[in-house]
Amino acid sequence: MCNIIEEYVAERMAEAKEELDKEKAARVKAEEKAATSKLDSIKNLMKNTHWSAEKAMEAIGIPKSDFTHYLALL
Repeated sequence: MCNIIEEYVAERMAEAKEELDKEKAARVKAEEKAATSKLDSIKNLMKNTHWSAEKAMEAIGIPKSDFTHYLALL
């Protein structure tokens, strides 16, 4: 009887871990999509307005703490 309970708990734990992994992957994908969109916006502003990357990021509302991240991606 104890083995059955242990197996049941192990199965439920495995299912919960799998669900958490799926949710994490979806969050990462959404964050990557948002970063790509911001990067495209920065590039478009720089091209169309002849602004610096910093000025474009300020216009978009990107926090100054994230500037180095986006500068590295440009």
